[in-house]
Amino acid sequence: MELESEKDIERYLVDQVEALGGLCYKITSPGRKNVPDRVCLFPRGVTIWIEIKSEKEKPTEGQIREHTRLRDRRHTILVIDTKDKVNILIKEVGYELFERI
Repeated sequence: MELESEKDIERYLVDQVEALGGLCYKITSPGRKNVPDRVCLFPRGVTIWIEIKSEKEKPTEGQIREHTRLRDRRHTILVIDTKDKVNILIKEVGYELFERI
């Protein structure tokens, strides 16, 4: 079985977030390394930072430090390395969105 590439997972994430009515911005931060790849803004104020990796790839030590910095400020950061994990995210967020209505 072929491993899923970071590019394929990222494209799939963007498509799925947008299908749920959200926005999925690519993030670059001049002067700050290791910021997560994407920030997903879902309806009703749900915001999730996403670090995208190729299947079975892990975050670097610098990325882990940055994730901790954001989590310490009560932000949600997920590391996603498969399309299946994107599906789980979308299912959970969709449930949250509809439960709040």
